Amino acid sequence: CIADANIFISNDQKNQIISHLKVNNPYVVYSSLEKDHSEVYSKIKNFKSFNKTTIIVSTLWLSKPSIARKGLYETLDALEILNDQSFIFYIVGKKDDFYKDLIKKIEKLKIKDKVKILTDLPSTDKIKLLESADLYVQPSYCEGLGNAVIEAMSRGCFPIVSRFASQPEVVSNIGYIVNEVCKINIAEKILTYLNQTDEKKYILKNKILDFSHEKFSYDFHLKKVKEIFKSLN
Repeated sequence: CIADANIFISNDQKNQIISHLKVNNPYVVYSSLEKDHSEVYSKIKNFKSFNKTTIIVSTLWLSKPSIARKGLYETLDALEILNDQSFIFYIVGKKDDFYKDLIKKIEKLKIKDKVKILTDLPSTDKIKLLESADLYVQPSYCEGLGNAVIEAMSRGCFPIVSRFASQPEVVSNIGYIVNEVCKINIAEKILTYLNQTDEKKYILKNKILDFSHEKFSYDFHLKKVKEIFKSLN
């Protein structure tokens, strides 16, 4: 590689590349939240509000590859198992070629009245939804980093992801990680969360909020980039 330095967005990505290619000075610099994210943190931190009906969110492009990669059908099947629980599942995304197929899938489920699809939602409305939500579920088979998960965590959503690719890096040992993307494993993790007391959910929310705003802070990102340039001089 002729580059003086190679910057990767996750350790998983870095390890995959350097195990196959010789590169100069590999570094990991995570994506960052918005520059003013500390204002968001201050607004959400210590806001204590519990939903009687658990609000669950997943965001993705409603195309066939995206739906398959994000484990959306497995998530729907998991929630079908939990039909006796009180929840609303919001699927938020840009309408694409598999939107109609997704509608057909949902119409066959017992939980169809608990599933809401919001397409082409303005960014401000999506943020409001995330800030009101309890749980963010995205058990992907593959992720470069998982910016959607980071965004959700930074708004106080507790995450459930899979063990694949960079996702464990994103949620650390705080979020819930499913070992297999299947309805049983996903349902178990969702139920684990649902069975927590309100006080425990409040603790989990603040832990993931603190973690996301520290690990993916704009200032930390900028500091890492500056260190890389300085090391090359």
